[in-house]
Amino acid sequence: FLNNVPGVRPMRTEAGVKYEDLRFLVVDDQAFSRNLLRVQLRNLNVGHIDFAAHGEEALSLLQRNGSRVDVVISDWNMRPVDG
Repeated sequence: FLNNVPGVRPMRTEAGVKYEDLRFLVVDDQAFSRNLLRVQLRNLNVGHIDFAAHGEEALSLLQRNGSRVDVVISDWNMRPVDG
């Protein structure tokens, strides 16, 4: 939404990488936390976000898709597999 505001430049990391070029994986057993992070990351114009409810689901997602992930945001206390 900020991309249409005059004078606002696209957000970049310190290394100059655009957030829209990054792939995030959010792992949290609380749906509220996943949704909150979804909103925050979308506001940063993150290009791609995958979500998992626990570590086992995250590992399965990575193995099944073989996808590249640049950033993982993970809860550390989940069942059946922690972050």
